[in-house]
Amino acid sequence: MRMRTPSRRLRPVVGGGDVTPPIVLEAIEGVRRYRLAYWDAQIWAAAKLNQIEVIYSEDGPTGRPIGGVRFVNPLDTVRATP
Repeated sequence: MRMRTPSRRLRPVVGGGDVTPPIVLEAIEGVRRYRLAYWDAQIWAAAKLNQIEVIYSEDGPTGRPIGGVRFVNPLDTVRATP
């Protein structure tokens, strides 16, 4: 019996893709330069390399943009607008 995973069903909706070597290298730079946690840095790197300016996450470092990408906490009602 083959199990269905939510990620397979959501992939067309959210555009999930592979973690490529350029994303890994950029994420390592994000850890070194901006002191991001690795998984936050990987999300940041994917956004940066795909020219995405805003990441909505309740877990990321909010505040000033990092390398042209800004983390916005959607649960922070005061600063949730991009």
